[in-house]
Amino acid sequence: MLKIALACAAVFGTFVVLFVVVLSGVAPARAAGQPGEFAPSAFALQDICGAGAADCGLLDTYRAAARTCPGLDWTVLAGVGKVESDHGRSTAPGVRSGANAAGAMGPMQFEPGTWAAYQVAAPGHVLADVYDLADAVYSAARYLCHLGAGSQAQVRAAVCHYNAGDLPAFGACVDGSQQPDYADTVLSWAARYRGPFVAGGAPTSVQPGNPLEGCDHPPVTQPFGPTDVAGEPALFGFPHFHTGIDLACPYGTPVRDIGGPGVARVQLGSTGFGNNVVVKVATPSGIYYVRYAHLAAIAVADGAEVAIGDLLGWEGSTGFWTGPHLHFETDLGKASVTAAQDPSRWLTL
Repeated sequence: MLKIALACAAVFGTFVVLFVVVLSGVAPARAAGQPGEFAPSAFALQDICGAGAADCGLLDTYRAAARTCPGLDWTVLAGVGKVESDHGRSTAPGVRSGANAAGAMGPMQFEPGTWAAYQVAAPGHVLADVYDLADAVYSAARYLCHLGAGSQAQVRAAVCHYNAGDLPAFGACVDGSQQPDYADTVLSWAARYRGPFVAGGAPTSVQPGNPLEGCDHPPVTQPFGPTDVAGEPALFGFPHFHTGIDLACPYGTPVRDIGGPGVARVQLGSTGFGNNVVVKVATPSGIYYVRYAHLAAIAVADGAEVAIGDLLGWEGSTGFWTGPHLHFETDLGKASVTAAQDPSRWLTL
């Protein structure tokens, strides 16, 4: 995109040199193919969310958008957002309207041709807008995925290429002969945003899906992991930890079984989960308890055997809630929040 001197200097001025040094220029280690994701660091909560709680939805957006690209670390996506526009807060030319001198537009600084090829509307949006922060983040995730950022071995080259545009030779980003500072700076911000790795996900025998019938790409209103939302349990070393993924579709949207066949257990409004169905799913790697919570009504009998696609109930707002949504949770070994695993690999959103 040939804009680092314009966009980065406009946002950070002389501060851009402070975070150039990273250990190896690539994302830190996790086992190849290990499911789960990095929790946000305390610095990420401060820098991305800011002082106002209204801004914290952006952290959820980065994490949800990264999940659309298997293997993409959300902190890398957030690092791009930081360097390009300070997460949309910059007043530099082209961020909120028009284009900068290099022709780049929007908070993730797309050139017109790249935007035309990789634009995607965020969940709940109809038409993608390059100046809309959520649309820009989801589109950046798609472009980074195309460049290979889902692979730890290729992430640095992908980030470099994101800024460098259509280089004559892709290898120029690998050997550092072009745009080395941009990739190093993005990855250094990513390192500061990265908290501990939270393992989880679905075993290979599970069939991921969308539990909300007729609601394609349901918005993620709260992801799995540390949160500042009051009322969440203190778990896994954090004062607040959300044990599932919240998906918000219209009230009454049918909720269907995904993941695998199992035995349903029904709980009626006795806990913060409200009306919920827990499906016990046997897999080669253990017994999972898949929870569908906050249902308006339940369509399955307690103890019934259910198959993928069977109707379990309808999205609602029972229990503790901030609006109609489905709380989707996967617990390993026992039906308890203390056994919660990252459920993102169970979902195709």
